[in-house]
Amino acid sequence: MSEYVEGAISNILSGNGGTSKNNKLSSLFSKPDRLKLKKIPAKEEKKTVNKDEINAVDDKNVKRPRRDRQLKKRRNADQEKRTVFVGNIPKDVDKKELKKLFRKCGKVESIRYRCAIPENPKLPKKAAAINRKINEKRDSLNAYIVFENEESIPTALKLNTTILKNHQLRIDTSCKKQHDNKHSVFIGALPFDVKEETVRDTFQDCGQILNVRIIRDRKTGMGKGFGYILFNDKSSVELALKLDGSDCQGRKIRVQRAVKKQKEASKSKTNIKKDAKKIKNSSGDVKKRIKNTKVKAKTRK
Repeated sequence: MSEYVEGAISNILSGNGGTSKNNKLSSLFSKPDRLKLKKIPAKEEKKTVNKDEINAVDDKNVKRPRRDRQLKKRRNADQEKRTVFVGNIPKDVDKKELKKLFRKCGKVESIRYRCAIPENPKLPKKAAAINRKINEKRDSLNAYIVFENEESIPTALKLNTTILKNHQLRIDTSCKKQHDNKHSVFIGALPFDVKEETVRDTFQDCGQILNVRIIRDRKTGMGKGFGYILFNDKSSVELALKLDGSDCQGRKIRVQRAVKKQKEASKSKTNIKKDAKKIKNSSGDVKKRIKNTKVKAKTRK
């Protein structure tokens, strides 16, 4: 440690300099750059947003007004009237072939493929349908065909049950409608990899089949083990019921009359249980009232 000389700090501050022994001390005062103070940022003022700036924001971020949403719903409803559902399309059929088939009905506006199960689960369904990278276990696709005019729909529906590359097409309107249970049959215990053609072959002797619908899993495309058959005549339903327990790819299938959805049946069951609870509660209240009247009568005596 170097010795401190009296008056060294005062000499440095006054500018007279200092001794060599106190050079380190003088260097601290001669180089003020070493002591840097951090600048404190000023507080930002709150920005006021004008109405013009809000209108300039993209439509995606801004919630659309009620009128625009109503117009969109009307457009979708109008488009749905001009749309036809086509099922059981062979997976190697492209949009050009479909347009050729439905060109007789009217001018086709657009075609959208559905239920394309990709080979790779990471691949989107839309990309799988375009590139035809579909799972080997799935041999058919569904599509929605939109016409320019609503008048084309009746002629397009007449093409139902047409055969395209050994596949019988299923054509129906895209609008939601109630299932005709009187002309339909429920089939259970079906093989998971069953095809619509095999179901048609087993029930073809019963009568004209308008529609075969196998319920499938959305992710895998495999069947869930049950489906429905829609016949043209009611008499065909009676003949189909006789095939209960018949063989289909090594499995005994169940054939029953088509009824309302299980959800509605479960709702009715819950309502019955609620009514039973109410009756029990009401009977309990009556018993309590009788006991109270008896107690009151004894006290009066």
